[in-house]
Amino acid sequence: MSWACMRNEEGFVICYTDGACSFNGQKGAQAGIGVYFGRHHMWNISDSLKPPYAQTNNSAEIQAAVAAIRRARLNGEYKLEIRSDSILLVRGMNVRIYTWMQNGWRTSEGHLVINRKDFWDVMNEVNLMQRVEFVYVPREKNGDADKLAKYGANC
Repeated sequence: MSWACMRNEEGFVICYTDGACSFNGQKGAQAGIGVYFGRHHMWNISDSLKPPYAQTNNSAEIQAAVAAIRRARLNGEYKLEIRSDSILLVRGMNVRIYTWMQNGWRTSEGHLVINRKDFWDVMNEVNLMQRVEFVYVPREKNGDADKLAKYGANC
């Protein structure tokens, strides 16, 4: 097992996150999260998403980020770069979250944000950190986290 972390040029720990869901949107769906800090890294996470969280791919994508932040913080790291192939997560955290919060967790069309509980969880974790950056990566660059998430969804 490894303890060495990947870091960006600013010294942030880098991790990759992903969510997966077997039978997404159907009865019997089971979601899983994957967090990849590096090959055979002690902090890697592969786990099922447990109630009360919605058993959906989107909820799993967001909760994987929550798990990543917690794992880094509990190991004394307070600057984290999360790389994800979830446009919902990255755009939500980089662009939309503050507007949603100001609008009572409503979209510009007036609808409640579907994953507001998940995004609230991310914000609570981000507020305990010095800085968290969310970076979009294409799906093909997120294979390790994807494998962990799929394994978590099928456990």
